Amino acid sequence: MGIFSICVSLYIIGSILFNFGIHSAVIYEIASSKGDNKLEAVFAYTALFLSLILGIISAILGFALSGTIAMLFRKPEMVVMIRILMIAFPLFLVNKTGIGIMNAHRRMRFLAGVELTRGLIILAFIIGGMIVHVDVMHLAIAFILSESLIFVLIIIACVRTHKFAIPQFSKARELLNYGWKLAVSNAVGNINNRLDILVIGLFWESSYVGVYTIASAIAKGFWIIPAAIQKVTNPLIVQLHSLGDKRRLNTMLDLLLRLGTAAFVLLGFVAVIIFIPLLKIVYPGQPNMLNAVFPFYFLIPGAVIFSGIAMIGTSVSSSIGHPENSLKISVIALATNVLLNFILVPLYASIGAAAATTISIIVAFVYFAFLSNKFLGFKVPIKIFSILFILFSSIIAGLHFSAGTISIFVVVPIELLILVAFIFASGLIKTSDIKLAKSIAASTGLFKKR
Repeated sequence: MGIFSICVSLYIIGSILFNFGIHSAVIYEIASSKGDNKLEAVFAYTALFLSLILGIISAILGFALSGTIAMLFRKPEMVVMIRILMIAFPLFLVNKTGIGIMNAHRRMRFLAGVELTRGLIILAFIIGGMIVHVDVMHLAIAFILSESLIFVLIIIACVRTHKFAIPQFSKARELLNYGWKLAVSNAVGNINNRLDILVIGLFWESSYVGVYTIASAIAKGFWIIPAAIQKVTNPLIVQLHSLGDKRRLNTMLDLLLRLGTAAFVLLGFVAVIIFIPLLKIVYPGQPNMLNAVFPFYFLIPGAVIFSGIAMIGTSVSSSIGHPENSLKISVIALATNVLLNFILVPLYASIGAAAATTISIIVAFVYFAFLSNKFLGFKVPIKIFSILFILFSSIIAGLHFSAGTISIFVVVPIELLILVAFIFASGLIKTSDIKLAKSIAASTGLFKKR
């Protein structure tokens, strides 16, 4: 599992970097086309064709450099897995761009179906592999199958949405000019998110990577939900900003941050409660997997706080025509993470990586708040976030000290009740907020009866 985690981390980072931000740029261009169907179609098919060409070129390079990459990590078994993943790479880039096109048209049910399809196929291979004890190489094959199926779905959806238009070089240049900054920014951000796994792979055995990956996957799994929310918020932010409606824009952002963060704090406590029992169920007779517990406790506060940024995503950058801001946030977070990882990982292994990740997230969040105020006039409620983070972190720290003497099933429910009381007593959530959240959800069209 450690080898697989390293290869997938490189795969995801490469997909973002070598797609040159086309999947994000096409959202901006279509949203800015003001209903011109012909122009939208040209941008859509130009983006798809460009992603396919870039994917083929990148796959050839990845196949050729697989040996060098494996040598860098001192893990020769990576070669075969990298080459298998490269078969799916062009399809993955096209699918990312197709998802961007559907996102621009707010086809949320379709997007949810695509992500569910990908997740179910990979999950089926993981469970099947555990049952029949197949080598992890079969997981790479799951990527080929899932991306092939999604590719067919994406092409059908694009053809139904837009009449075919011949790709244009001028539009390709526009997409690349806008998207390259986002590509660098997103790649830097993903390197930052996956740096812990890569650095552990450099200094420690792959078994350490496998154990840490479990903690990291569950902690960072929180970001799946805000990432889905972002698919709805980004087109809305583009629209409200283009209309100059700062009041509604700031109201939406404020509501997302306050309600969303409160919800993710509660989910964080649920994750803490079930983490140890879950490990014992999934990995019976493997006590070494419990080594993932303490890295998880260090990761979860940062994962919860980052969820606030993830819901808004690039609203202070690409959504309002300033992709360079997203790059600045990512570079600052990455610089902090690199420095701390190379100091802490050689000494403390996975716990050092987890601590470095959480600290870098806090630094990124503070700078995100600064840019939000500068470019949107939106003041992130730093005080509330600070109180929540301190409260949440102190409770997690208490679990570290008390887990050996007091049952976690006694400590967590009590602290959970205190947290709920604090959220409502502090005014973090109001009745009007819940009503407004319902109206915004209804306006997305996700909950309309057929």
